[in-house]
Amino acid sequence: MNSKQQKNPFMESDLTHDSPSTRVSNNQNTNQNKNKIKPVYTYINTQQPHLDKNTKEIDKLEIVTHKVDEIRDTLNDNVNKFIDRDESINQLYDKSNTIKKQGEIFEIGAGQVKKKMWWKNMKTWGIIICVLLIIIGVIVGISVWSYKS
Repeated sequence: MNSKQQKNPFMESDLTHDSPSTRVSNNQNTNQNKNKIKPVYTYINTQQPHLDKNTKEIDKLEIVTHKVDEIRDTLNDNVNKFIDRDESINQLYDKSNTIKKQGEIFEIGAGQVKKKMWWKNMKTWGIIICVLLIIIGVIVGISVWSYKS
Protein backbone atom coordinates (compact mmCIF):
# COMPACT_ATOMS: atom_id res chain seq x y z
CA MET A 1 0.00 0.00 0.00
CA ASN A 2 1.55 3.31 -0.99
CA SER A 3 1.30 6.42 1.18
CA LYS A 4 -1.55 7.93 -0.85
CA GLN A 5 -3.76 4.89 -0.34
CA GLN A 6 -3.17 4.44 3.41
CA LYS A 7 -6.17 4.79 5.63
CA ASN A 8 -6.52 8.31 6.93
CA PRO A 9 -7.09 8.21 10.73
CA PHE A 10 -9.32 11.25 10.45
CA MET A 11 -11.83 9.58 8.17
CA GLU A 12 -14.48 7.12 9.25
CA SER A 13 -14.40 5.33 5.90
CA ASP A 14 -11.67 4.11 3.58
CA LEU A 15 -11.15 6.92 1.09
CA THR A 16 -8.45 6.86 -1.50
CA HIS A 17 -6.86 9.96 -2.93
CA ASP A 18 -7.91 9.96 -6.56
CA SER A 19 -6.91 12.29 -9.27
CA PRO A 20 -9.22 15.31 -9.60
CA SER A 21 -10.64 14.01 -12.86
CA THR A 22 -11.67 10.75 -11.16
CA ARG A 23 -13.30 12.65 -8.34
CA VAL A 24 -15.22 14.85 -10.76
CA SER A 25 -16.65 11.75 -12.40
CA ASN A 26 -17.50 10.21 -9.01
CA ASN A 27 -19.59 13.09 -7.69
CA GLN A 28 -22.00 10.89 -5.72
CA ASN A 29 -19.17 9.03 -4.01
CA THR A 30 -17.56 12.32 -3.06
CA ASN A 31 -20.81 13.63 -1.60
CA GLN A 32 -21.34 10.41 0.36
CA ASN A 33 -17.77 10.37 1.66
CA LYS A 34 -17.89 14.07 2.46
CA ASN A 35 -20.60 13.42 5.03
CA LYS A 36 -18.42 10.80 6.74
CA ILE A 37 -15.36 13.00 7.32
CA LYS A 38 -14.61 13.82 10.94
CA PRO A 39 -13.25 17.29 11.58
CA VAL A 40 -9.50 17.02 12.08
CA TYR A 41 -9.32 19.56 14.87
CA THR A 42 -11.72 17.42 16.95
CA TYR A 43 -9.44 14.42 16.52
CA ILE A 44 -6.33 16.38 17.49
CA ASN A 45 -7.96 18.10 20.46
CA THR A 46 -8.92 14.71 21.90
CA GLN A 47 -5.33 13.41 21.78
CA GLN A 48 -3.12 13.05 24.82
CA PRO A 49 -1.15 16.20 25.76
CA HIS A 50 2.11 14.22 25.97
CA LEU A 51 2.62 14.17 22.17
CA ASP A 52 6.10 15.16 21.09
CA LYS A 53 6.87 18.04 18.73
CA ASN A 54 7.36 15.80 15.68
CA THR A 55 3.94 14.21 16.12
CA LYS A 56 2.32 17.65 16.42
CA GLU A 57 3.98 18.74 13.18
CA ILE A 58 2.71 15.61 11.45
CA ASP A 59 -0.75 16.36 12.81
CA LYS A 60 -0.51 19.92 11.47
CA LEU A 61 0.51 18.53 8.09
CA GLU A 62 -2.45 16.16 8.19
CA ILE A 63 -4.73 19.10 9.03
CA VAL A 64 -3.43 21.02 6.03
CA THR A 65 -3.76 17.91 3.85
CA HIS A 66 -7.30 17.44 5.10
CA LYS A 67 -8.17 21.08 4.35
CA VAL A 68 -6.68 20.75 0.86
CA ASP A 69 -8.79 17.61 0.32
CA GLU A 70 -11.90 19.48 1.46
CA ILE A 71 -11.12 22.38 -0.88
CA ARG A 72 -10.49 19.96 -3.76
CA ASP A 73 -13.80 18.21 -3.02
CA THR A 74 -15.59 21.55 -2.94
CA LEU A 75 -13.94 22.56 -6.20
CA ASN A 76 -14.92 19.26 -7.81
CA ASP A 77 -18.50 19.69 -6.58
CA ASN A 78 -18.57 23.19 -8.06
CA VAL A 79 -17.20 21.91 -11.37
CA ASN A 80 -19.86 19.18 -11.42
CA LYS A 81 -22.58 21.72 -10.68
CA PHE A 82 -21.24 23.94 -13.47
CA ILE A 83 -21.28 21.04 -15.91
CA ASP A 84 -24.84 20.12 -14.86
CA ARG A 85 -25.97 23.73 -15.30
CA ASP A 86 -24.29 23.90 -18.70
CA GLU A 87 -26.07 20.71 -19.78
CA SER A 88 -29.43 22.00 -18.55
CA ILE A 89 -28.84 25.35 -20.27
CA ASN A 90 -28.09 23.50 -23.52
CA GLN A 91 -31.26 21.43 -23.07
CA LEU A 92 -33.31 24.60 -22.47
CA TYR A 93 -31.76 26.18 -25.57
CA ASP A 94 -32.65 23.13 -27.66
CA LYS A 95 -36.20 23.09 -26.29
CA SER A 96 -36.64 26.81 -26.98
CA ASN A 97 -35.46 26.31 -30.58
CA THR A 98 -37.90 23.42 -30.99
CA ILE A 99 -40.75 25.52 -29.58
CA LYS A 100 -39.80 28.41 -31.88
CA LYS A 101 -39.90 26.14 -34.94
CA GLN A 102 -43.21 24.65 -33.83
CA GLY A 103 -44.57 28.17 -33.32
CA GLU A 104 -43.57 29.16 -36.86
CA ILE A 105 -45.24 26.02 -38.25
CA PHE A 106 -48.35 26.76 -36.17
CA GLU A 107 -48.43 30.34 -37.43
CA ILE A 108 -48.30 29.17 -41.07
CA GLY A 109 -51.02 26.57 -40.41
CA ALA A 110 -53.18 29.15 -38.61
CA GLY A 111 -52.90 31.50 -41.60
CA GLN A 112 -53.97 28.72 -43.95
CA VAL A 113 -56.92 27.82 -41.72
CA LYS A 114 -57.90 31.50 -41.51
CA LYS A 115 -57.95 31.81 -45.33
CA LYS A 116 -59.89 28.56 -45.67
CA MET A 117 -62.48 29.71 -43.11
CA TRP A 118 -62.75 33.13 -44.81
CA TRP A 119 -63.54 31.45 -48.15
CA LYS A 120 -66.00 29.10 -46.47
CA ASN A 121 -67.68 32.09 -44.83
CA MET A 122 -67.84 33.91 -48.20
CA LYS A 123 -69.38 30.84 -49.85
CA THR A 124 -71.97 30.63 -47.07
CA TRP A 125 -72.84 34.32 -47.45
CA GLY A 126 -73.00 33.89 -51.24
CA ILE A 127 -75.44 31.01 -50.89
CA ILE A 128 -77.55 32.95 -48.39
CA ILE A 129 -77.66 35.99 -50.73
CA CYS A 130 -78.56 33.79 -53.72
CA VAL A 131 -81.37 32.09 -51.75
CA LEU A 132 -82.69 35.51 -50.65
CA LEU A 133 -82.57 36.79 -54.25
CA ILE A 134 -84.44 33.71 -55.43
CA ILE A 135 -87.05 34.15 -52.69
CA ILE A 136 -87.42 37.85 -53.55
CA GLY A 137 -87.63 36.94 -57.26
CA VAL A 138 -90.33 34.35 -56.56
CA ILE A 139 -92.31 36.83 -54.45
CA VAL A 140 -91.98 39.56 -57.11
CA GLY A 141 -92.86 37.06 -59.85
CA ILE A 142 -95.95 35.85 -57.99
CA SER A 143 -97.05 39.42 -57.26
CA VAL A 144 -96.53 40.47 -60.91
CA TRP A 145 -98.30 37.35 -62.20
CA SER A 146 -101.19 37.89 -59.80
CA TYR A 147 -101.35 41.56 -60.78
CA LYS A 148 -101.65 40.63 -64.47
CA SER A 149 -104.34 38.11 -63.89
